[in-house]
Amino acid sequence: AVYKPKYSAQVKKRIKELKDAFQSVDADRMRVINNMIEEVSYMEEKLAQIKVEIDRTGFVEEYQNGENQYGTKESTASKAYNTLGDQLF
Repeated sequence: AVYKPKYSAQVKKRIKELKDAFQSVDADRMRVINNMIEEVSYMEEKLAQIKVEIDRTGFVEEYQNGENQYGTKESTASKAYNTLGDQLF
């Protein structure tokens, strides 16, 4: 069985908007486009959530490994944003 995620109301709304925008596309092509529409809509929501986290915590976080090793590194949220953005674009 194919996994079908439970989308939020916001994602469902975006899926509908995009499907409406592609309503003139023939049925064969639309079968291909439907999965992409769902994926993009989901990823848009996740990117928005990660942006909130970046606004809250920033692009850089401090770390400490052991007693004397510490510094700053790219934040986990920033890495997630970049990875998801690369997949989307």
